[in-house]
Amino acid sequence: MVALVDDDPYRNVYAEEPLPPVSDAEAALWWELLNGALDLIRREFPAYWPGVTGILAAITPLRPRHDGAQVSGTSRDAFGAVGVAAPDGPETLALLLLHEIQHAKLGALMDVVDLYDEQDSRLYPAAWREDLRPLEGLLQGTYAHIAVADFWRSRSSRPHEGADGVAQREYLRWRQGTDQGIETLVGSGSLTEIGLELALQMRSAVRGWA
Repeated sequence: MVALVDDDPYRNVYAEEPLPPVSDAEAALWWELLNGALDLIRREFPAYWPGVTGILAAITPLRPRHDGAQVSGTSRDAFGAVGVAAPDGPETLALLLLHEIQHAKLGALMDVVDLYDEQDSRLYPAAWREDLRPLEGLLQGTYAHIAVADFWRSRSSRPHEGADGVAQREYLRWRQGTDQGIETLVGSGSLTEIGLELALQMRSAVRGWA
């Protein structure tokens, strides 16, 4: 059972500001969005379903940005919780949840094993950011965007979804960016044995789509 957390005083753990408590009508809309998103993930992304249902415990409504950009986030201090600004539909929420649960999974793994050399202070390029990223940020982003690319890969294979070419373009964009991130990670020389094994498995998954 997923909780809608809109009044907990400790819910401000995301980069974006949480909304004040929502009305009953707004809560009903959130439940409609969430149920639709979870149903879509269950039907179309069964490989991610155990991770989503095993981790997702709470949704916190976040304040939307003025530029209309999608807003979502997780926190290592609040495992199982995802912050989201109300998306335009269950499909977008499904994409955001897949993305954020990837962050949660990797964060949990990093709590128990070392994946990279923390002495590496270099900054690395990431296709989805204009600024350079530390190695941990690149690893987190690359792992999370595997799910983003996979989402659009699935969408692009459906004639009614890919008719306008948006899904195909998004798939190619995120697949290329993710592949670049993986190669940067592998070539960094700063991954531990387990971290390198993870990166190579990520590479195998992405290249298997071709």
